Amino acid sequence: MYKRQVYIREGPLRDAENVVTALNGANIVLIQDVFRDDRLGLSVPDMNGGQWNDVSVYLNGNLFQSTGALAQPYPGQTTAVGRIGYAAVEVYNTYADLTGGGNIVDRMSNGIIGHRSDVVVTDFGFKNVQPDAAYPYIGNGSGIFAQGDHSYHKLVQQGYGEGNAPSFENCQWGIFTRYMTVWSEQNNMQNVGTAYRVERSGNRYVDILSNQMHTLSTGIDLRMNQGATHVRVQNNDITFGDLVNPWIPLPTFGIIVNEYPGENPDSKILNNTIHYVPKYTSFVGIGLLATDKWLVAENTLNMVSNIHNRWGIAISGARYCEFSCNNINGAATTYPADGQAGIYSNMGEGQRFSCNVMDKTSNGALFNGLAADIDLSGNQFNRHKWGLHLSTSAIIATQDHKGTLWYEEPAQGGLGAWNENDLNASNNPLLYNPANISGANN
Repeated sequence: MYKRQVYIREGPLRDAENVVTALNGANIVLIQDVFRDDRLGLSVPDMNGGQWNDVSVYLNGNLFQSTGALAQPYPGQTTAVGRIGYAAVEVYNTYADLTGGGNIVDRMSNGIIGHRSDVVVTDFGFKNVQPDAAYPYIGNGSGIFAQGDHSYHKLVQQGYGEGNAPSFENCQWGIFTRYMTVWSEQNNMQNVGTAYRVERSGNRYVDILSNQMHTLSTGIDLRMNQGATHVRVQNNDITFGDLVNPWIPLPTFGIIVNEYPGENPDSKILNNTIHYVPKYTSFVGIGLLATDKWLVAENTLNMVSNIHNRWGIAISGARYCEFSCNNINGAATTYPADGQAGIYSNMGEGQRFSCNVMDKTSNGALFNGLAADIDLSGNQFNRHKWGLHLSTSAIIATQDHKGTLWYEEPAQGGLGAWNENDLNASNNPLLYNPANISGANN
């Protein structure tokens, strides 16, 4: 259907390759329509070498759904057809205002796809969005997939509220973005593979705020966003790693940041609550790899199995990051896994660990490898086998009366503080006051 103005209300729209194609200058109004077994509901195509498409779209109360086999390609059709529809909406080079409300995508390979576009989405529900192999694209299986370029495109998305009905349910990916500024908030995301994957947002803004999510794999996956102007992951409630086949031991994270060195001076993970499940896949609450100048503060991490859950916060190769006032809780006062830790740090430089509270993990804090200029200040160790533990290869700076507290005697066979390398211990001593202070040793 090609028209400059299209108004469809309460229409059954079925078995089409593209139901509505909006070209530059089009005005599209779709209200309470049922798009059933179409390959693509609304298309704003890539035209004339990537020119900007000035298109007005209003969607309200529509259902985009696959119920069975799609119509087979007509003679000369070049687009692939799978078992289910490709997407509800796909747009190129436009501003897509999808804020009409009350729209649902059900049993399609994708929900909304944006290419080099600014996309604004509110009150849009995504159910049973799972990838069909006929559409082998990056992000296939996403409720929302948005990819920009070296310009500054943005995705702004708001759900129904974190305590309300799910806005994403049974999807492979919730939101997947590349080269985008991202603002997403107030979602209830249930039984999704990964709730958020945000890639390559250098020089851009990323805000993931006040969401509730239950994921089969990682909750929030941030990749190669070094040099971002601003990143905030805040006030989210995450249950992660609840794979259906837990005997496949692929480790997952509540939140993972994977970068290569590049400063992120305004990147913060704050006030999130992270819940593990009793499966080996539910492995690390917050993980940082090769990050630079991140702040991880005031998060609560609750393990449920000291056999299955490995680390609260895990860091490898981080530089000048700060980890402050996090509360990390193990599951029991038995410690079957010697490598389990509230905080695990491998190598790095200039990290600061302050006022973190750790309890009921095999190790309170476990260090490995050379890490220059580490500062341990005012942390609290409670019930552990080893409160502070340095492996044979671990070298951190001298810690001179930094106010760290040990509240409980270590479990049998353990130590409050243990450096496995005597030479490293003498060259980089831990100096403390053995006097008892309010039930703790300083």
